[in-house]
Amino acid sequence: MRNLILVFFAITLSFCARAQELKMNVTVKTQEIKTVDPKVFKSLERAVSDFYNTTQWTEDEFEDEEKIEADFQITITSEVSTTTFTADFVIQGIRPVYGSNYSTQIFNHIEKGVTFSYVEFQPIQNNSDAFTDNLSAILTFYAYIMIGMDYDTFAKFGGDPYFERARNIVNSVPNTVNDESWVYTGGLARNRSKLISDLQSASVSEFREAMYEYHRLGLDIIGDDPIKGRAAISAALLKIRNVEKALPNSMVVKIFSDCKLSELVEIYKPASAQEKKQVYDVVKRIDPAQIGDVEALKY
Repeated sequence: MRNLILVFFAITLSFCARAQELKMNVTVKTQEIKTVDPKVFKSLERAVSDFYNTTQWTEDEFEDEEKIEADFQITITSEVSTTTFTADFVIQGIRPVYGSNYSTQIFNHIEKGVTFSYVEFQPIQNNSDAFTDNLSAILTFYAYIMIGMDYDTFAKFGGDPYFERARNIVNSVPNTVNDESWVYTGGLARNRSKLISDLQSASVSEFREAMYEYHRLGLDIIGDDPIKGRAAISAALLKIRNVEKALPNSMVVKIFSDCKLSELVEIYKPASAQEKKQVYDVVKRIDPAQIGDVEALKY
């Protein structure tokens, strides 16, 4: 009987080790909090970390080295009440590069002024079909966004089912929720509704193809075949430029440039002057505000 119990626990632990897709590092910081016990924010930090790292998000099995590593920083900026807070979120996700010790950033996003409620030891719920509370909805939304973007780098449009779950979350939020980031009203707004709309837009399909080509056909082989890898990345960049032309102010193009500019400088250090100029010209088109970050490719 004792042996059977040990076997059962070994199988259970083995399943759990494979089930989690995210390896999320969560930090909660506070600024001049006056009335709430600091233990509440430690509880929040543990709850968010457990939520991300113990939930099975897909039907696939992930080895430890395949997990999507990510950082989620929550900075509490004000207390609306003893259980309601305003915070800034910083979310970053990275993907391992095949055959190397290098990891590449695939998601980098900042949300400011997010309002949510949290009671100490309150469970965070994963439900993409029905709204429970704003914090659970936001955290679940970003889990599926990061997973979808990761899957897009391994197969063309591989993130479709996870973007659809993120869309379901947006659609499930009632109008009574006081969070404008769930509704895109046009203009220069950069919020959750805009992000998922961009990712599912036909105008952005070339961007998603480019994510596959940049990572799977480019970065994953560049160590073995630098010329072929850079050629795939160059082709991917031209597709991203096309998306910026077709859909100016696209959030996904901005997220891409925030993640990749310093990486592009390193990739193209050994490239020809013509290759460098092409990359420089693409960056100048898609993110002129950050063109200084690739100044080394200009000459």
